[in-house]
Amino acid sequence: MNTKKFSDAMSELDTKYIDEALNYNRTAVKYVRRKWLIVAAIIAALMLVGFAIAPTIIEMINGRTIEWDNNHLYSTGNATSVAEVRNGRVYFTLDNSDITEYCSAETYFRYDFTDDQGIVHVILVGGELDSIGWTEILFLEDGKRLSHSSITTDENGNNPVWYIKGNEDVNEEYGYTPPDFESRYEYDLEVEAVD
Repeated sequence: MNTKKFSDAMSELDTKYIDEALNYNRTAVKYVRRKWLIVAAIIAALMLVGFAIAPTIIEMINGRTIEWDNNHLYSTGNATSVAEVRNGRVYFTLDNSDITEYCSAETYFRYDFTDDQGIVHVILVGGELDSIGWTEILFLEDGKRLSHSSITTDENGNNPVWYIKGNEDVNEEYGYTPPDFESRYEYDLEVEAVD
């Protein structure tokens, strides 16, 4: 047997098996890559769905926490007053500033800020020394409005004038139109006259 022919035959054989092995590895690598891409796509989709249904957690300035998931609203914690009366003066507790001159039965003190989540907080404080009240109004990015208040109503259960004016001013400034709950329940009733 000729050594050169044998060597050439072996070389051809090695090349054939090496090519097959390399092609098999390339196919296996493609399969593994494809599998991981599918797994990554599924994980990304699940994360997006999870974030879409995860509640928004909002810290109010008054100390309460609100969890909002577009269908349900959960409020936890105890609200602390954002205003207090000391020695015949009204103080805004956030910065301890004297706001007495802004507060009356018809006027209010106002403080606005936007938090890290893009939620606008508007705090209104008004009323007389013996009936100081406050409200915190939140405007969420999706156009929803939430609020929490501590006010004293009159003997008929009516809200104070400063509170009504303040809400109207804030709603107008932020372009918010409150829902008309009364119109939801109106209906026409036709009654035939009975002789």
